[in-house]
Amino acid sequence: MRVKVDTERCISCGLCEEMLPEVFKVEEKGASVLLPLIEEEDRKAVVWGLLEDCPGEALTVEGEEPRIIPFYVARPERR
Repeated sequence: MRVKVDTERCISCGLCEEMLPEVFKVEEKGASVLLPLIEEEDRKAVVWGLLEDCPGEALTVEGEEPRIIPFYVARPERR
């Protein structure tokens, strides 16, 4: 699976980086992808969940859906 971020749509909320800091890096101008090719099924499932949860709808993927069922990704509460 390949993942891309549309920096024009990204609002820099940080959700993707919180969930997968090894894949995404968020800066003021938007998120960037550190690991564009994702092969691990657990990471694929998280990215698939982020597709639904990204408030800017900035994420796109190319490739097959994960073999494991994606879970709902909720933003952790800040303390």
